[in-house]
Amino acid sequence: MALIQTHKDPIQTWSTVDTRYRAHGGSIVDLGCLYWDWSQHFIQEGFHVVGADPQEREIPGAILFKGVVGATDGNCQLEAAGAVAKVGTAGEWYPQMSWKTFCKAYNIDRVAILKINIEGGEYPLLNSMDAEDFSKIDQITVSFHEWLWPEQRAQAEATRRLLELNGFNLMKIDTPYGWWLATKAS
Repeated sequence: MALIQTHKDPIQTWSTVDTRYRAHGGSIVDLGCLYWDWSQHFIQEGFHVVGADPQEREIPGAILFKGVVGATDGNCQLEAAGAVAKVGTAGEWYPQMSWKTFCKAYNIDRVAILKINIEGGEYPLLNSMDAEDFSKIDQITVSFHEWLWPEQRAQAEATRRLLELNGFNLMKIDTPYGWWLATKAS
C-alpha cells in the first residue's frame, strides 16, 4: 500500500488515499463536495470526478449533482446544525438519489475512490448498498460523524464491520474528524 495525502497542506490527513487509484481507471466520486477541496487534486489530474452536494456550485473539470445521495430516491430536508448540515425534518427540500440511481445517471460503472462526508448520512447510504455496489468500489474514504454525535457510535461500528464484510481493509486516517480509509483487499 502506497499512501499519499492529496491536499497540499500536510496536516490535512483526511485527504489520505492509496496511490493505486491512478491505475484503477474508475471515477472519483465526492459525496459532500462542499468547496471541492477534497477533489481538487483529482480534477487537476484529469480524472472523471462526480460530486454531490445540495449547497455547492459547479466548477470546471467536475460534474455536480446538486442534491443528496442517500438510501432512497426522492427528496429530503437538510437541517442546519451550526456549520454542518444533517438529514433531518426541518429545512429546505433537496432531490435525493440512491447510490444505484446516482451511478446510472452519471455513467459511473467503477469507482477508484468514493469520498463520503455527508454529516451522518453515511450510515443509511452505506447500509443501503449491496455486494454488487461494493464490488465496483476500490477505495472509500469516509468521515464517520460519531465524533460530532457520540450517539452514532454503534452505527459507525456496525458500518465499519459492513465494509470489512464486503472485502475492505480499514485504517483510521484522521482522529479529530473520524476519517477512515477503506481499501479493497487485494
